[in-house]
Amino acid sequence: MHNNKNIASQHSLVQFIQMAITRIDSLNTMDYEVLPRTVKLD
Repeated sequence: MHNNKNIASQHSLVQFIQMAITRIDSLNTMDYEVLPRTVKLD
């Protein structure tokens, strides 16, 4: 049971990473304005 839950969350993580990569791939000016607020790079 613990394994199934773990696999499910790993799958979600993979989907999330793929989505993030897709977004990074299609970065434009607007994304550059949004990114610093989401990821606070100081």
